[in-house]
Amino acid sequence: MPRTSHTTFSIQEFVNKIKGGDDVAPHDKISIKASTIFNRGDESEGVWSKKMKQDYIDSIMNGYPIGQISLVKDYGNHSSPWLIIDALNRARTLRDLLSNQLTIPHNLERGVLFGDLPISIQEEFKNKRLSISTTEITQNDLPSVIATMFTRLNTKQVPLSQGELLKAFSWRKNHVIPELAKHIIGGEWDDHLQYGLHENTPYVCPDAITQNLEKINLLRTNWANSPMGELSETKRLDNIALLCGMIISSKKKDISFFDKRFARLETEMSLEITSDQVSEILDNFLTFVEIMDVCYYKGVFGSSTKGLPSRSKIIYVFNKIIETGLTPESRVDWCQKLKMYFLAMQHNPSSLLRFKSICSGGGNNEVGSTKFNQVYDEINNFLEEFYNITNEVVESIGETKVAEETKVAEEVDVVPENDGNDANVANTNLLHHNVQLTGDTQHLLV
Repeated sequence: MPRTSHTTFSIQEFVNKIKGGDDVAPHDKISIKASTIFNRGDESEGVWSKKMKQDYIDSIMNGYPIGQISLVKDYGNHSSPWLIIDALNRARTLRDLLSNQLTIPHNLERGVLFGDLPISIQEEFKNKRLSISTTEITQNDLPSVIATMFTRLNTKQVPLSQGELLKAFSWRKNHVIPELAKHIIGGEWDDHLQYGLHENTPYVCPDAITQNLEKINLLRTNWANSPMGELSETKRLDNIALLCGMIISSKKKDISFFDKRFARLETEMSLEITSDQVSEILDNFLTFVEIMDVCYYKGVFGSSTKGLPSRSKIIYVFNKIIETGLTPESRVDWCQKLKMYFLAMQHNPSSLLRFKSICSGGGNNEVGSTKFNQVYDEINNFLEEFYNITNEVVESIGETKVAEETKVAEEVDVVPENDGNDANVANTNLLHHNVQLTGDTQHLLV
């Protein structure tokens, strides 16, 4: 069985063992180059970006937990250097920093070499302790034991999801945006909101949310009664991440924040939001649910996951709700257009195909200004054609009605009254007072 022990090295001592000077015994050296035999990258570069390296250094300087560095030595190679079985990127980073090959931010300067830092900071950093595990393989161990250890150290962990990162960020429960998302989702989060930082301390709800609880409950009810189904949380907390993106995009009126990636949302998660702003955000959500209540269709928006359809499809709806530059009248008009278009699309395979083709343009579901413009052009073109067809049908119905009434009148020698408004009234009723398709026109959209 491998023999494992635990110790600590100062950062300076660790880097010295990597550099392998004359004052380091051969069996105490640590070889990055030899370690690449089972690690990604080469001696000079691994897979970490510069930002990841800088974050690691910042964590050390701030006393954050940084994990353990694992070293291993095969049986029969006592005089050979140690291999790094886990944390090779960290080792490269420390080596490069102390060798002045890596710059870090300091005092508002973006790129400062370690040697240019104040001596006191350099000394403090070099003396910080690293947690080290050393494992020596024994004679009776299987030849594959090092490979097995490496595989388990590097592949058996489940990366944190975006929602799990967000939950960790909001652990103090004092940021309005994630707390609002929790209140909207409810379900599993209701228990979370029953206590404060500890189970024996009360939960302190932000005032901006407390003053809007009635509207939150209305939203939850409407959402549950819509075809999307009751909003709840996924196993990996995806819905709270996406709802935070919707809240931020609504607050900033910028659809680019309709995202669930924590790296995209992190800088905005601490935004101060007033009660009035929360109310406006909830109004936007209520409008969204109202639209989806009319036109949600799995074939268009994809399956609803715990109450949330595909972001890559509903983003075109939500954008028009929060878009700046629209007058109230224009916003209402667009809401009606969206209802009509997505409802009609259920009966129009060619239009559905065009919509999905635009959404997946470029080989992915990422949304930029070009896709937004293409979708909204498609909506306008489709509805213009639909209005023209509807007008023709209404005119045809009106002409038929007049002909029939004229025939009857002639038979009884009475001239029918026609002020020319029948077709207009029918057209208005169809297009402006009822977004549902009638049996007379539905077949024309197929």
